Amino acid sequence: EGHITTLCRFKIPKDCISFTHIHPAHSTELHCQSRWRVTYDEKDLFPCTVLSRENIEGMDWYSAQVVEAPKKRKEDSTYHLVEYMTRDAIMFVDRPYSKDQYARGVFRQAIGLPDGIMPSHWLDLDGDEDETGEDNASIEPVEDNETADN
Repeated sequence: EGHITTLCRFKIPKDCISFTHIHPAHSTELHCQSRWRVTYDEKDLFPCTVLSRENIEGMDWYSAQVVEAPKKRKEDSTYHLVEYMTRDAIMFVDRPYSKDQYARGVFRQAIGLPDGIMPSHWLDLDGDEDETGEDNASIEPVEDNETADN
């Protein structure tokens, strides 16, 4: 399998046409048929497979199989046949754990900087000593209208 998967924006309908159909191209059982409704809520993203595209009066409309995960562990997923989806309802995303950072057996090395490349005051994270090792806590700030000679 590749590194890309397809997600569809789909609002699960409360009422759908319930049927059982084996799609010939994908040999998948479909349970629910419905028309697509506009949704941009992130919780309405589901794995899907685009089944067909149809151009009607210059606009592309897609039919897709959308997989609804089961609500309980022992139940099966529900496969929806969703018709008349627009192109903006279909997203291509990285498959989980497919990016390079998850690759096994690859060369990894800590990135280090040589000593002396950073100014020493950048390295003083506590802020209580200067370069000479003297404690700065006893030095009082000089106000603008005073001079250090007074």
